[in-house]
Amino acid sequence: MTKTIRKRFIFLLLPIYSRGDGAFYLEYEDGVQVEFSVHQQGVFGTLVAHSGGADGSIYYYGTFLMNNKLWLDRNIGAIVGQDGIKGYFSNQPNTGITSVTDAKGVYLTRAQANTACPPGFRLPKRTAGSGEWDWVYNEMKWSTATGNAASGGVSYKNVWYVTYSENPLKRWFLPVCGHSSATTLTSGDYWSQEVGYLYFYSNNGGKSLNTSDTSFGLSVRCVRGS
Repeated sequence: MTKTIRKRFIFLLLPIYSRGDGAFYLEYEDGVQVEFSVHQQGVFGTLVAHSGGADGSIYYYGTFLMNNKLWLDRNIGAIVGQDGIKGYFSNQPNTGITSVTDAKGVYLTRAQANTACPPGFRLPKRTAGSGEWDWVYNEMKWSTATGNAASGGVSYKNVWYVTYSENPLKRWFLPVCGHSSATTLTSGDYWSQEVGYLYFYSNNGGKSLNTSDTSFGLSVRCVRGS
């Protein structure tokens, strides 16, 4: 059975079946095909207008489980998901991890961010004690400028990460994307569902849960919920 979806970014969806298991391919405009199996969880979402202009393209987002919550594996607008250190983006040079531009995503204003998440997902909350960003804020560690492997951390430099599983060991490395008015800034800035946003600096270990909005376009990461 073949079903074709024609959009500006993803335009071919081809389901195939083998031994009772389902799989499908996504073919991108450059001709690259990516296979997904039924064992991979993910969602599709239409990209809203953003700082780069109008859109409407359909994007695929993988998911991962962190702190009993289902998160998208990439920023809104990114076409590469993160798996360990693979698919990581940072404006910070010389981290020891390859930075992948396709993992950066887009910048969204507050109004755009409020409707950017795929169906069934939303912006993370920053509510103290129960919010997803509050948990990330408390769990995220800075590698320091030289790496903190000696104290059970990572050898990479100037990165922020969350260890969300000890066995097997799994870490989320937070992308460092700057914002719309400083696209090469060595900071991460992410909208929360409530007024405010999470931000952190990769070169000095500073972090904060801001309680006011900004006119800048920021990055968006989504979590399952309503």
